[in-house]
Amino acid sequence: RADTCTLQSSESTMNDFYTEESILCREVFYGKGYASTGGEEVSQILNDFLEAKEGSKVLDVGSGPGGFAFYLARKSNVDVVGVDMSANMIKLSSKRLAQEEADIADKVEFKLCNVETVEFPAETFDAIIWRSSLLHIPINKKETVLKRVMTWLKPGGQIISMDHCIVKDVQDKEGFQKYLDFLGVEYLDVQSYRQLFEAVGLRDIVVKEDNAFYMRRTAEEMEQAEKAKHEILKLVGEETYETQKKYWIDKRKWTQVGAMNHVYFIARK
Repeated sequence: RADTCTLQSSESTMNDFYTEESILCREVFYGKGYASTGGEEVSQILNDFLEAKEGSKVLDVGSGPGGFAFYLARKSNVDVVGVDMSANMIKLSSKRLAQEEADIADKVEFKLCNVETVEFPAETFDAIIWRSSLLHIPINKKETVLKRVMTWLKPGGQIISMDHCIVKDVQDKEGFQKYLDFLGVEYLDVQSYRQLFEAVGLRDIVVKEDNAFYMRRTAEEMEQAEKAKHEILKLVGEETYETQKKYWIDKRKWTQVGAMNHVYFIARK
């Protein structure tokens, strides 16, 4: 099942970034159903943090090609609503949903919408998971958006977020800022992230940093990309391929020198 929520015109830029070809290209790097580092291995890590019982309802914010939603439905036997503001992501995940066996298809739903504007009834979900997606909310909107999302969470329910955090005191501040400007994403440091969670009333906050995992997985993904280069170039041009390589190299560099951390945040309402 796939529903369409009303989108504001500015949100159409997501489709310009996530073309059908670029999504399929990302799946070569990360595995079918995934558009970010870690693929199914990250799904396992996040699922291990999840305390929701069989039959619980989970919101997957930034569901992408749907791999994580399907993983949760299979492994934890929970109902999952995946939301994404990329029409091409939802198109692909919905196509795959239609191909799933009934016992899984009945547990998963995808919605094309913006988490800043979509509405859900109060206390709908037992858990809400942000997988490399909270970072796309501008810093000046993060608290407001998180507060409204919290209203959809049942008392005692979990918020889980996987993200990258920056370290403010870095040696090459100018070079690091140029890198962040290139990405166009506003990252928080770990302490500010924790304070954000505290500000919206979350409790029992646990922070787990795992740069070793990130460095290992990106090395593996770069190796996979090089092996599959011929296949990738059938989907996207040489420039796109080289841009992805540069993204990996730069992010690994700043992670290795301690300017960025790969972090999981787990908290409770």
